[in-house]
Amino acid sequence: MDEELIINGFDYSGIEKRESIRLEKRLNARVKDALCAVLNISHKGILLETEMPVFWFPISESLQFELELDGQWTPITGIVKWVVSDTLHSRIGIFIRRAPDIYLSYLKKLYAA
Repeated sequence: MDEELIINGFDYSGIEKRESIRLEKRLNARVKDALCAVLNISHKGILLETEMPVFWFPISESLQFELELDGQWTPITGIVKWVVSDTLHSRIGIFIRRAPDIYLSYLKKLYAA
């Protein structure tokens, strides 16, 4: 049975543990033309926070979004792995199967810092 895990009002119970190291990095992102925030990032995935309602993000569905990397908007496609929500925000865990080169280069700089 899964333990209850509530952090800052978000219930993360039952969400699978990640295998890759995520860096807490605040970046701008856009999903469906709405601005949102990146909370953490890795070579395999990303955690986004948005004011959009949770029903916009079906689990296991493909999601196209853009990240602002070094002043340039970069399109990325991922798979929604999980979504948690409170009354104001949705947090979306996204698996990135094939990251663009600019994304991987950006991560290499972060990991080296």
